[in-house]
Amino acid sequence: MRILKIFLFIIIGLILAPVGNGFGDQGNNEVIIDDSGSTNFSGYRATIEPSGQVDILAHGRVSNNSVYSYGKYKVAPEDVKKLIDDLEAVMPLSKLSADFCVRSVSFGTKTYVTYKDQTSPDIQCLKSKEFVKDIYRIMATIPRGQNGVKLP
Repeated sequence: MRILKIFLFIIIGLILAPVGNGFGDQGNNEVIIDDSGSTNFSGYRATIEPSGQVDILAHGRVSNNSVYSYGKYKVAPEDVKKLIDDLEAVMPLSKLSADFCVRSVSFGTKTYVTYKDQTSPDIQCLKSKEFVKDIYRIMATIPRGQNGVKLP
């Protein structure tokens, strides 16, 4: 029964994820990080609120190799403020150009950031950007799932 609930939760999340809030930019300052996952690791969605609240939803391959566990976590609000300031400095995210980056077909992942209705290219190809460093710093404070060893 628990697996069915998790499955339904994931399916509903995947259906509603592209919809967003449906109202355009209403001043919402949450930052959403979506990781595609890979053959050996589940993907995840992290929603970071300006208050420092981070909600994690693992999706895709749900197993003992989840990078993050489901849950709500708290990070330093000043780290989130820095992230938001650095995102504002490079807006619009959809216009950023990503460098060519090589990844394994089966083990590589893609990670995107959405902020104020703008979605970045794969941030793994934007590692020199300050907001990407902010994301790595914030996500490093979130407890990993069992065997979870990869960064966003």
